[in-house]
Amino acid sequence: MPLRVGRSSDANLRINRQSVSSLHAELYQCAGDLWLRDRQSTNGKYVNGVPVTAEVQVADGDLVQFADAAFRVVRLESGMEAKNATIATSTYDEALALVQFDRLMNQKAVIPHFQPIVALPDLNVVGHEVLGRSRHYGLESPRDMFLAASQLNQEGERVAADGGSRKRRDDRRRPHALP
Repeated sequence: MPLRVGRSSDANLRINRQSVSSLHAELYQCAGDLWLRDRQSTNGKYVNGVPVTAEVQVADGDLVQFADAAFRVVRLESGMEAKNATIATSTYDEALALVQFDRLMNQKAVIPHFQPIVALPDLNVVGHEVLGRSRHYGLESPRDMFLAASQLNQEGERVAADGGSRKRRDDRRRPHALP
């Protein structure tokens, strides 16, 4: 039996939002794989930001959006608890930011910004902190990036794009005097 997604009280996964159709979509299993089927919704479905108009296979880690409600697909192993497995957002922009964050991480497109740490008495650079920046729509500010990461439980997920740790940048330039 498929899992019906929609606003109706008959839906197995009920999303109580006016943007979600009464019967928005269905999730079902076929040969052990999870599939998403369109049910003629008004405001659409998306998998990883791509519109779904018929049927599409979804996999562990995919971001599925029903109108303005976004969810992360998580396949639980036997014995695992379901807490924190589903993430919902409240607006289209937030859902888009989640898709953009997912792309940002998968495409390894975080832009490192090395900010000097300066000792105020003598203005010597004592180190650097690495800050992540983005040019993706909806993730222009560090706040937006952190909010999207926290909604996806990935605030500290990746230390470096290559999976390893980054070495501290050794920059011996003297900073400009502060005004």
